[in-house]
Formats: sequence, structure tokens, C-alpha cells
Amino acid sequence: MKNLSNQTRLEIDETSTNRKYWDEKAKEIEFKDIRNFLGYFETHTQTERALFSGQHTEFILALKRYSQEERKKINPFNSFQSIGPSFYGKMKTKVNSLQ
Repeated sequence: MKNLSNQTRLEIDETSTNRKYWDEKAKEIEFKDIRNFLGYFETHTQTERALFSGQHTEFILALKRYSQEERKKINPFNSFQSIGPSFYGKMKTKVNSLQ
């Protein structure tokens, strides 16, 4: 299993509307594409703790269009975060709008 405590912070342009860009970013965190990650997010938020790794958290926040500065404030140590299902709707809207 991958050592999740030493993950580097993802570099993500949260303003990108390019599907290929987001698919490539999803692959960086070992998902098939952005839709595969969205499905994982939807399922995983239904678990009791809904913990996401630092990289997953970074990806989620970028999908919600949080700037890099905002993401660093929310998760300064790039650590595990519990994220509930309320983010899903806006993330799905973003994914569906990608070109």
C-alpha cells in the first residue's frame, strides 16, 4: 500500500474547463478519469468517516474552484480530511460542464 503520509500536494488549475486536463489530474491520483473519481467520491462520502487523503482533498477542493491559497488554508498539512456528500452536487455540475 502506498505511504499516504508523504504525499505531495497536487498542482491544479481550478479554473480549467478542459476535460482532458481534469482526466489527467485524476490519473495522477490513480483514477481512470474525472468521472471515475466523481463516482468514488459519491460512494466514499457515504462511509462513516468519509476520510479523503490530502491529494484527494486537494482535488475535491479544486473541483469546487477553491484557489490554491484557499486550499492551503483549508488543509495546510495536506493531510486526511473528512468531507461529506454536500460537495457532490457542485462537483458533478463542474464535471458535466467540462469541454
